[in-house]
Amino acid sequence: MTYGNGRTLSVSYDNRLRPTTWNVANVLGYNYNYNYLNEHTGRVTYAQNIADGTLDRSYEYDHVGRLAFSHSGAEARAHVGLGPWGTLDGPYSHMYGYDVWGNVTRRYGWGGEVQGGTAGQTSDIPYSYDSHNRRTGFSYDNAGNLTFDGGQNFTYEATGQQTNASYSGYSLQQSYDCDRLRVKKVENGSTTYYLRSSVLGGQVVAEIIWASVSWQWNRGYVYAGSQLLAVQQGGVNWMHEDPVTKSKRVTNSAGTVVSTIELDPWGADTSRSSNAAFQPKKFTTIVTATARMKPCSAATIAGTRASISPILTTAAMT
Repeated sequence: MTYGNGRTLSVSYDNRLRPTTWNVANVLGYNYNYNYLNEHTGRVTYAQNIADGTLDRSYEYDHVGRLAFSHSGAEARAHVGLGPWGTLDGPYSHMYGYDVWGNVTRRYGWGGEVQGGTAGQTSDIPYSYDSHNRRTGFSYDNAGNLTFDGGQNFTYEATGQQTNASYSGYSLQQSYDCDRLRVKKVENGSTTYYLRSSVLGGQVVAEIIWASVSWQWNRGYVYAGSQLLAVQQGGVNWMHEDPVTKSKRVTNSAGTVVSTIELDPWGADTSRSSNAAFQPKKFTTIVTATARMKPCSAATIAGTRASISPILTTAAMT
């Protein structure tokens, strides 16, 4: 596929139609392997960054398929037997533990906005749950919706959709249509309406804001199938997201990379991200095509994502 700025995406598959290479030349690319660490279930075990070895990823799973270890950079190669241990040049190194219900009970390691720390500065973060399988230290309403996560407060309407989110210095109100899709937000007093396309299954095609004296088109979204392809605002910016690690790049009309996103396996930013405001990832900056609720990044309160599944091999964030 050729983008409007001349960049080209190429994808290769094996005989089981699993992607083995995903590459936007000179922007972002990975080779994928499925057979390291005695894993033969179709899950990716090693993702090799084509241009930058410090962004390699490794993934090891437990006996029921939950992510147990993930490393980056030289440690990822060491993990799968492709090099020695001892070099800490990637954005993170993690280990995860679970209870019998699949809830994360422990995170150990370094790197990323939830785990914290730089190379070698390891931390051990425990999580516990009550008899109703809810995080201790958090508050919930009678329907089981999270109302307080240690820093943020949330309220919901009768059908369980989040209508308000707030923390010190920040407030967000949200409204939905009859299809349960967000059509309006008021963020710190500034209102944005979302124009959605029924032809595209309810995806957002434009944002409308109040500009001094009238409502104005502010930002447009273009898709290739269900995947966000480009964002129009002061020009066209093209989106490039690899399907496994969820690494992202944005290129402008000249093909120059203007934004970088590098995540840990649970979707938290790492120190290798830059100029994130260009990215349709954080709901407090740019809303994604099917955004509904989450108002903040993964690390607003450490551990908020403790019982959410990792992002490996999933579709784009909704």
